[in-house]
Amino acid sequence: MRICIVTPYFPSFSIPGWNEGGFLLKETKQLMKLGHKFVVVTCRHSGLPNYEMVNDIPVYRVSSILVPKIRYPVPNLLKLVSTILEVLKKYRIQLLDFWDQSYPTAIPAVFLKKMVKIPISVSVGGLMGLNWFYGEKIVDLVGLLHSLTLTKLILAQTDGIRSEYLSLTETLSKLGIRKNVWTIYRGVDADRFRPDQSVREEKRRELEINRDGVVVLYVGRLEVVKGLKYLVEAAKHLVKEYPYLSFLFVGEGTLREKYENTMNVSENLIFLGFRSDVVELMNVADVFVLPSLSEGCSAAILEASSCGLPVVASNVGGNCETVVDGVTGICVNPRKADELRKAIEQLVNDPRVAEEMGRNGRARMRQLFDAEKIATKVEEYYEHLASSKALTRY
Repeated sequence: MRICIVTPYFPSFSIPGWNEGGFLLKETKQLMKLGHKFVVVTCRHSGLPNYEMVNDIPVYRVSSILVPKIRYPVPNLLKLVSTILEVLKKYRIQLLDFWDQSYPTAIPAVFLKKMVKIPISVSVGGLMGLNWFYGEKIVDLVGLLHSLTLTKLILAQTDGIRSEYLSLTETLSKLGIRKNVWTIYRGVDADRFRPDQSVREEKRRELEINRDGVVVLYVGRLEVVKGLKYLVEAAKHLVKEYPYLSFLFVGEGTLREKYENTMNVSENLIFLGFRSDVVELMNVADVFVLPSLSEGCSAAILEASSCGLPVVASNVGGNCETVVDGVTGICVNPRKADELRKAIEQLVNDPRVAEEMGRNGRARMRQLFDAEKIATKVEEYYEHLASSKALTRY
């Protein structure tokens, strides 16, 4: 099939380190192996180009304003609609897929429903103010109003809805949105994200980490919504009691400077910034932690589990659907530094249990979340939409 994806973020090779929307690129690459073709329409800001080819995918970028702090791109809607229509005609698109209804890039779904005769899909990663919270009252209030009005309007106009995790599907049902909702988790490349002892030893030498030291890893944006405050608080207590314990923070964001430069943070808390060697860093680690206040289906959790790491995760979004509490990791309540501390301490004190959880997580990723298996489910979803609606050729 020829598919057009409309999304707020998509990786660019023109700016080093620009990988926002990286999961979507990975999924499209898997689907391309099955013979499907993609064109992407997304937002342009921060010096990104108007057009580029990314892994044989034509990417068109529409001028946008990036709202500070929350990094929320607001595109020129007229230009966005006209670009989508141009792409549909030029590439004879057979299916239109809008990613993440919470962004303005999904608004054209409302208008295009009557203008095109091809299936329209919308993905849902969370419902702002209902099961997804940024952590600031004003932002979350605006999000709630969005979910109860614009989100419902957008989803009512679509032929299919992709929900990223089961509890989200249940929340949609409570809102009266039940028709043609498919629950499809994200996938992970289990062949790439895998345990590798030689990489572990080499990378530890590079980072000057003792081979016998215990490393706790966080990978993600350094923002309020990721619950970084609570992990830093837990870490500062733990390194006092366990001097051989190190915390690696991988990612960029508005909180990096706060924690790295303006606070008296222990030398055992290491902020690495953006890294392109996440696979290697996961092999360096012994425990992975994601303390988010809100989350969708976390790619970082999938990747960490696939690398054989036990995962400590806050029980929000899809975290504790991908992590099985007591089997592949430990689930804790959000905003609870003490619970984070105790969970990490439990794994540090009992490496046998930690290793067993890591093995269980690796096996579960291969069985249920392997990227090829997920791509097959996405393909089935696309074909279902295509078969239920006559395709229009341009």
